[in-house]
Amino acid sequence: MSGVLVPEQVATLLPKTRGMSGINPTIHNLFATNASAGTQFRYDGLSQVVFNLPAFKGSWLNPTRTYLRYNFESDAGCFPVDVVTPFERSQLRIGNQVVSDVLDVHVLQKLMSNMERVSTKLANANKTGDFRLQAVNGGDMSPTNLKSIYNNGGTTLEHQLIDPVLGRSWDGQEKYIPLGFFSGSGNSSAELTMWLSAPEEFLVRDTAGSLGYTLTNVELVCEIVQMPDAVNDKLSAHLNASGSVKLPLSIYRLHNTHIPQNTQNAELSVMEHAHDLENIISVIRPQNRPAIVDYDGATNSFNNLAFLGGHGDRTKAEGDADFNQSGAVKSIQWRYDTKLYPQKRLEAGAKDSKAMLLHTLNTLDKWDDDSFLGTMYKNGTMWDYGGVFCLVNSFKTSRDEGLLNGLNSSATSGALELSLILKKPAQVPLLVQSFTKANYTLELKKGGFATIYNGSGKDSV
Repeated sequence: MSGVLVPEQVATLLPKTRGMSGINPTIHNLFATNASAGTQFRYDGLSQVVFNLPAFKGSWLNPTRTYLRYNFESDAGCFPVDVVTPFERSQLRIGNQVVSDVLDVHVLQKLMSNMERVSTKLANANKTGDFRLQAVNGGDMSPTNLKSIYNNGGTTLEHQLIDPVLGRSWDGQEKYIPLGFFSGSGNSSAELTMWLSAPEEFLVRDTAGSLGYTLTNVELVCEIVQMPDAVNDKLSAHLNASGSVKLPLSIYRLHNTHIPQNTQNAELSVMEHAHDLENIISVIRPQNRPAIVDYDGATNSFNNLAFLGGHGDRTKAEGDADFNQSGAVKSIQWRYDTKLYPQKRLEAGAKDSKAMLLHTLNTLDKWDDDSFLGTMYKNGTMWDYGGVFCLVNSFKTSRDEGLLNGLNSSATSGALELSLILKKPAQVPLLVQSFTKANYTLELKKGGFATIYNGSGKDSV
């Protein structure tokens, strides 16, 4: 019998084996437990989608091949114009423990989609519903065409799970999850619950119609990897000896702060006590986000997932009398204790925000990536006029995930402070949403008990 190596995602979780055979991956389609045949999920109706993951005997979940698939249909006259983001919250429970609880998932998903490679976005547009680059390449993104895609039966889309354990998108989990070795209650190993977003958050409408959408045929598609007895026996022996197995995970926590109207200088605080804080990504949005009506894609192309903060029209300088770009950022600097990030205050140019673009791409190690953040937007303008503006700062001194080399923001119990200056006083009240990415360790104990520790656990057991 020929032998094969243990998969990399499992190798660090248990003692090494010399060789084995019989690894058997299978695809399972899990349907929502709160749904029956013909069930429709709507924000104004059944607004939660719940999945129970079975505790497959002797099997592991592969997060890199796990995703959500559903049919998305918007009501007559309304449609999404950027990314289809129907979920605002995602929560994962293992037994009685809440392992992850991500808020404003739709905002984080939009952020992550802006970091994707251009080729990836273009290739996956029909799968994910993100058609923005097709507009850049001359595609028809008129309201008439968008309604033909999303109205009258809708279309099937894939939604990547933004979850620190089950998710596979942008720094998601890569280790296999040992579903067969823990069970919180009955045959269920974990429970995933997702709440639907308000339709006005990501939908617009033209001259007629209402805002609303329907999800049908919602499935959690996951790969379950069945391991040979040689691996399962070794893991069982290890669990009996140590009582647990450890997994690394990165948690995105949302912090909301506000800038009052007519304010130009703002000092904002973020309370995030993490041993290994990797980065902070902030976006600026209006506090009040009414439904977008009379959308035409040209003279009225704004939507509620378009981020503010960019300079806007580059033919106008910030000191011009007719410069009125809402929320345009002039300069920023993060501070923790006596440390400054970046060391020299980051300032935008008088006619653009290019310095902040370069800082963002560099601090995320995306300098050579063809990410959407650094490309042309719909109408040929750059990122600071296309609704993809964000403020980013990484605190990692090394990209080695096995080292606790991020900012230890729990050392003093103090807040991270963001000093932000706008180019013009805020014309409307603004909401600053900061997503902090910190590294933790998830300890899974035999029987379905889970504990989260503050700090990285890549080296595991």
